[in-house]
Amino acid sequence: MTFLIGFALQAQNCGPSSSKKAQKLLDEAMNSSRLDLGERIDVFRKSLDADPECIECLFGKARAEYGLAMEQNTGYDRSYNDFVEVITSCPNYHADAYYYAGIIAYANQDYENAQKYFEGFLTFDKEAGKTSRDHEAKEGDIASVLPEVRFYNEFYSNPVDYDPRRLANVNTAAGEYLPMLSPDNQLIFFTRKSKEKAKGDLYATEVERFMMAEQIDGASEYDNAESLPAPFNVGDNYGGVTLSLDNREMFITVCKPVSSSYKNCDLYVSRYERETNDAGKVLYNWTGLENLGENVNTSDGWEAQPTLSADGNTLYFATIRETTTPDKDGNPTIDIFYTERSATGEWSLAKPIGDDINTDGNDKSPVLHADSRTMYFASNGHLGAGGYDIFYSKQEDDGGWTRPKNIGYPVNSPQDEHGLVVSTDGKIALFASSNVASAKGLDIYAFDVPKEARPEKVLILKGDVKNEQGELVTDAKIEIKYAETKEVKEVKVDDIDGTYAAVVNLRKDEDVVVSVKSDTEDLAFNTRVFTLADTAETVRDLEMKVEKLVSGKTYRMNDIRFATGSSEIDEASKSVLSEFADYLNDNPTYQVDIFGHTDDVGDAEANLALSADRAFEVFGYLQESGVNPDKMNFKGFGESKPLVPNNSDADRAINRRTEFKIVKR
Repeated sequence: MTFLIGFALQAQNCGPSSSKKAQKLLDEAMNSSRLDLGERIDVFRKSLDADPECIECLFGKARAEYGLAMEQNTGYDRSYNDFVEVITSCPNYHADAYYYAGIIAYANQDYENAQKYFEGFLTFDKEAGKTSRDHEAKEGDIASVLPEVRFYNEFYSNPVDYDPRRLANVNTAAGEYLPMLSPDNQLIFFTRKSKEKAKGDLYATEVERFMMAEQIDGASEYDNAESLPAPFNVGDNYGGVTLSLDNREMFITVCKPVSSSYKNCDLYVSRYERETNDAGKVLYNWTGLENLGENVNTSDGWEAQPTLSADGNTLYFATIRETTTPDKDGNPTIDIFYTERSATGEWSLAKPIGDDINTDGNDKSPVLHADSRTMYFASNGHLGAGGYDIFYSKQEDDGGWTRPKNIGYPVNSPQDEHGLVVSTDGKIALFASSNVASAKGLDIYAFDVPKEARPEKVLILKGDVKNEQGELVTDAKIEIKYAETKEVKEVKVDDIDGTYAAVVNLRKDEDVVVSVKSDTEDLAFNTRVFTLADTAETVRDLEMKVEKLVSGKTYRMNDIRFATGSSEIDEASKSVLSEFADYLNDNPTYQVDIFGHTDDVGDAEANLALSADRAFEVFGYLQESGVNPDKMNFKGFGESKPLVPNNSDADRAINRRTEFKIVKR
């Protein structure tokens, strides 16, 4: 009953004033043409003195105060407070109370209240309350600005953790920017701009130098940066760079003067190639810079800031050219383009990445993470805090890109942020900024990447492929197979030195099987399995051993694991066995023996039984996977055939194993 009475009283107070004096003063304030806005406000105040609950008087005073603030370009606090009081006292009195309260909050960058009042205006019950004659036009205005308001409300209300750390030994009093990490995170490349005066010159000129620093062993810091030798830093300006996964191919921006007023920036490539000098010593040197050609570069445009996919076959970059998105005045803007490398090494005609990323503003500084699905870039065309903000987008299975997301506040500020690169483990980002308190001009900083902006977890495998004699194998390839999706990727082993580098994308509940294959000879089954737990280290040196398949020879099966004292096969091991089943099914004439071995822990007789049970479980899994049981046998040897003495846990791990032997081919 109390609630109903209170509601009735409130509804009554939202109607016309019962005070004749207040009503007379209200009429004067509303209708007298001789009053200016200041005088009109005074009359509204007097009407409220006569009836403090006159909602019409309060609304009139708020509108007059808003008009006076516009006229005199002064503060809107008084009118804002009055509009809010109208809304609080009589929510259904007039839609314009919400409109003007929202406008003032928006102007004051109070996005939380701006959103609240704009949404209140759009949902206002026009049958229950009053509206102005231009209500529909106002609805259109608010509907167009509301997405921006909602973005800013979310943006500033949910700051991300941000503690930028200035990189020691890298930054100087000069400007450092456009950082790039090698895929193994051991090297940082960047551009340093400083004023230099050549011998004989009267004045110093600005020069961009391409720099490199190496990570100090066991630390997150880098040693003192050095200018790269020839073919770099030879008379031209050098900018953004990207490195292939194996650190053997570098794409770099080089700007050369075409005239006194124009420098043409193009993309070039240099390769780290093996040479033998006159003394017979093997050396590696960077080759001369090679222009990527007219499919990528333009003679009158600007191509810069390259970034390469992990497989080395897609190159993204920033460009201005006739075909980039025009701005509102019809002038070309900076867009992100990409080009693809064919099997013969030629680059396709570059094309834009798409309208989800490119805008009629400038979109630049693309950086594709080693997962080859997460791109970070800078833009002043997407909604942001102001200037250039850092955004990220994920590539979908169909090749398209998700709508870019702002990396968050306070990483992004009203000033410019750009040139961000993320470490392989996805946890640390580097970028250039002059807006941090410790900055000495434009410097490079590190900070922790917000969790929602992190890329997929990856593991970089690198190493070489060797045969039984320890010799490098150059005619092989690494096959990466994802257990659930059955996606298969191939990585070529270097045909000169037998090295390889590969990225494994590790996702929840999906194992990845890595094998060595050859098109020229039969190899024994040799596979490793990796799971999400393996991302504790993001780069792993892994020597892959290949053995020619010889009938009657016994081979170890890697990564076959059982629970302690049990014959139950763990999930990751099943991925290896599934691959082995495919291997046998592809070679249906093979007759195979499966052997189980244990270490010396426990009773010898029990170990013999356990090894037989484990061999039988492998036999059963292969049979369930389609392998003909008539082509298989199994046997357990217990602890009777150790490979090494059981002197340590590491030795015992070597002796616990599953083996196979191709008896007949």
